[in-house]
This record gives sequence, C-alpha cells and structure tokens, in this order.
Amino acid sequence: MITILSMLEQGYESTFEHLAFRQLKGAYGCNLVCVPHDFLTMPEALSKVSGTLVFMIPPKRLSRSTEFADFVLPSGDVTFCFGSPQETMVGYIGEHTALHITTKGQADMMAVCVAAQVLHVYG
Repeated sequence: MITILSMLEQGYESTFEHLAFRQLKGAYGCNLVCVPHDFLTMPEALSKVSGTLVFMIPPKRLSRSTEFADFVLPSGDVTFCFGSPQETMVGYIGEHTALHITTKGQADMMAVCVAAQVLHVYG
C-alpha cells in the first residue's frame, strides 16, 4: 500500500492543498497522512507510518538523491514523504531513499503536484 505523507504549507491547512491531497487519495486509493491534520509534527508522523520511507525533494537539495524516473518501487508498503516551503525534508532523510524530479524549468514544484506524478506512476 502507498501512503502519502505531507507537511502542509502554512495557510493551506484546510483549503486548496489539503483538498487536493484528499482528491488524490480518492482517485488512487492510497493512504494519506497530513501534518498538522493527522499529527502535529513531522517526526511524530514519521514514527507512525509504515513501510519503506521515500523522500521527494527538489533536485540538488541532497547530493545522493536519485532521479524519480530511475526508481524501482520496492515490494511492500511504501510511504512517500513531502515537505513544504517552511520545512525541508533533508534533516529527516538519514539513510532512507531520497528522490527528485528534474524539470526543464528551475522552479520547485508544490508537493501535491509531485504527489500526483508519483501516484500516476505507482498508484
């Protein structure tokens, strides 16, 4: 089972971003965990999810991140983790998997846009 774990942007907790994640949950039948809706902090949420942790981060944020297109989904439960402009995921990655998506432009994408791509491929 795929779980999407996202730190919602401040100011979006009950509006567009959360509704967009809920729409992805309905469309792909994945689990959804949102900070601060389900847990107050990312460390608390990370301690409660199961399976392989995969952190989706912007390109060049971590030297050992792998291009998403080269990733092979492991068997079993997988939790894809997304940060927000207020909190980077780099400090939580440790030895877990880190992926990025290289785009033609230089802009960082909103987490819900990246989650849609992840679920399109693996959902």
